[in-house]
Amino acid sequence: MAGSAVLVFAVGALGPLLIRELSLSPIKFGLLTSAFYVSATVAAPITGRIVDRVDDRSPVMAVFLVASCSLLFAASSPSYFWLLVAMIVGGVSTGASNPASNALIARYFPLGGQGMVIGAKQSGVYLGAVVAGFALPPMAVRTGWRASFLVLAVVVLGGAIAVRLLIRSDGHSGKRPKLNQDDLPVIFNGRTLVLAAYAAVMGSGATAITVYVAVFANDVLSYSESRSAGLVGVLGLMSIVGRIGCAWICERLVAAQHLLVAFGFVAVLSSVLVSLSSVVVHWLVWLGMVGVALSGGSFMSVLMLTLIRRDKESGSIGRTTGTVQSGFYFGLLVGPLLFGYILDTTGSYQDGWLACNALFATGLVLAFAWRRAAHEPGGDHARYSL
Repeated sequence: MAGSAVLVFAVGALGPLLIRELSLSPIKFGLLTSAFYVSATVAAPITGRIVDRVDDRSPVMAVFLVASCSLLFAASSPSYFWLLVAMIVGGVSTGASNPASNALIARYFPLGGQGMVIGAKQSGVYLGAVVAGFALPPMAVRTGWRASFLVLAVVVLGGAIAVRLLIRSDGHSGKRPKLNQDDLPVIFNGRTLVLAAYAAVMGSGATAITVYVAVFANDVLSYSESRSAGLVGVLGLMSIVGRIGCAWICERLVAAQHLLVAFGFVAVLSSVLVSLSSVVVHWLVWLGMVGVALSGGSFMSVLMLTLIRRDKESGSIGRTTGTVQSGFYFGLLVGPLLFGYILDTTGSYQDGWLACNALFATGLVLAFAWRRAAHEPGGDHARYSL
């Protein structure tokens, strides 16, 4: 998970350097992240169906190999266009990462022991943010951002080698159940689509903040480039804690529908704190990023646990994960574009934070709707008490 996502976090953390060296406008910078998630949005449902049809090891190896190639393309890109191509390639890896890893967890871990594993797996995404926020800026200052991407490409390639050596193939290639009419209610029912919509709006707001907070801190709060990138690192560290802790809490203490409501409340408050940091006191941005990490950065572990527990027996984990993940990635591509457009047209970060607040508030409404549906006869809560 870290290998599949590290490229997009690296672009966010090194945003001030990239903008200066490539003479990028805010909208062009945001387009890099959006291109990444356009690709992931398209790839998620396609790769989800493939995952349900092949052995468990091959998709995970493919995730590492494609991610390594994308980092290599980024390191060698001669222009903005080729960097954009690298982001598109990287998006394919990210689109496949959750269906591939969820199938592996369903194979190796029994119900009741999946919460911590899913939390740790989902926190891998933000391990990439930690590396991007704390390790890359000093390296990029000394050796350049291209060399930083090249080092990451080699490290991620090592992940593919590790998978080949440490994980045995289950030998089920070509023997998984095909998509049939009985699968359609599971994949496209109203509750699944509500989860996809929730993932879209929460992911949109969180990613917009993640992409632009370092640039905001550098431009408005007068932070240095390294200190600005540290905000992304803090987001990554706290998201690791949040994803592991929230998955454990969801499996043992609090039902998923209640946690999703809590995520919405915390996200709204956190975006307000980020916006107030430029008019009240600068350190509010750090509190806001912690809150974003514990809400917008943590909710996916709860969603993945819900889907794995609900859909394991039907053999449709890859497909339902792909559906929800596609909604999530759609939100991730819209958020940076929306924020970049607002910044280009109004020149105001405050208007951008207001848009993030509106997205999180929409997520809160959807969480209430799903909580109500989950208690109806035949709802997810009735069948899968989390």
